[in-house]
Amino acid sequence: MFGGMRGDYRELGDTWIFKIPEQRWYRFPPMDSKPSARFGHILATAQECVILFGGVRSDGNEPEDLKVVYKLDTDLIGYPEQGEEIIVSATPATRDTITGAMSATDILRYLVLHGCHDISNELEISHVTKFPVSSGGFGDVYCATLSNGDRVGLKCIRMLVGSTEEERKFLKRAAHELYVWSKCQHPNILELSGVMLFRDQITMVSPWVEHGHLRWFLSRHPQANRCALCVGIADGVDYMHKRGIIHGDLKPENILIAKDHTPKLTDFGNAVLSEYTLQFSHSTTTPSVSLRWTAPEILTGESKLTQMGDIYALGMIIFETATGLLPLSGARDSTIMFSVASGKVPSRPEAHIPTGVEQADRLWSVITSCWTYDASARPKAWEVKNVMDGITPEGLLANQS
Repeated sequence: MFGGMRGDYRELGDTWIFKIPEQRWYRFPPMDSKPSARFGHILATAQECVILFGGVRSDGNEPEDLKVVYKLDTDLIGYPEQGEEIIVSATPATRDTITGAMSATDILRYLVLHGCHDISNELEISHVTKFPVSSGGFGDVYCATLSNGDRVGLKCIRMLVGSTEEERKFLKRAAHELYVWSKCQHPNILELSGVMLFRDQITMVSPWVEHGHLRWFLSRHPQANRCALCVGIADGVDYMHKRGIIHGDLKPENILIAKDHTPKLTDFGNAVLSEYTLQFSHSTTTPSVSLRWTAPEILTGESKLTQMGDIYALGMIIFETATGLLPLSGARDSTIMFSVASGKVPSRPEAHIPTGVEQADRLWSVITSCWTYDASARPKAWEVKNVMDGITPEGLLANQS
């Protein structure tokens, strides 16, 4: 947009550029010569659009410009409270809303506007696995390579979106997970490298993790430092909670193990973020739950997802990590719900957490405190981390005093 006329008929020499992918105005760098103003044009508004009809430049060139019609979508442009200029690189004045009716392209545009990095141009299409290397929840994961040689995982929703109401809900859920994930930066949370459209699907891109999920890793590395893993997991949960994020689906399959054995939380499909700059319209979709790791108050519907629900799951994860035993193993899914709802928890496995050994007693105490039926009495994640910091594999093997 070049120049224009002021109310006193003096020409304006400013120049603005509207970057369509970002849906923002930017002031063009100063130029040696003043751009020509446009005369004879008409501006009109229609809903969220500004339409420019015709006009000619003041230097007399482009006589055919009178026939031109330009349409500008302004639904994401921020305007100043006072003054006559458009805000440059500003956050929109109102919070935007993602709905299930939006296309994948529109959702990606909103996500990029709110801080997600679009790395579509960095993907080497020829270096993407033909079939998913894993599947879970509503997503499939592919292994790929970026142009810089980095191996990454591509997580995208399984279905082509937009054709049915249910598929649109999946799309919105993917966008929700991606947005919450983009707000997390911590050594114990899997990094979000960026976002892209892959095969017409919203796709989350993250570094490729060498050792798979926690249970898989422990089955192949039984001598790993399980106490250190528990500390890292608790630290990741603490980070999320201090930033108002509830994970909502903590379990071994959602904890990946990096090459250096660092645990990293992932899969934020059920996550709740307390402070949005990007809103998501209300959905009737019920969050999926994993029975063995879901707190009784959530399983029975008495409570929504909470930080205390995450703590209950954290206790189950520490139990399985420390012992190698599946919580409530041997029970059928049909009976687990009743067992959990009634307050049943795993019994103490003396072979792994022997009574009378100081560190083992502290370990069992912190685990069972996470399972307290009264959710308000459960410890904070940082308290769990502090206890686990003082427990070592050697201490758990100490002779009974």
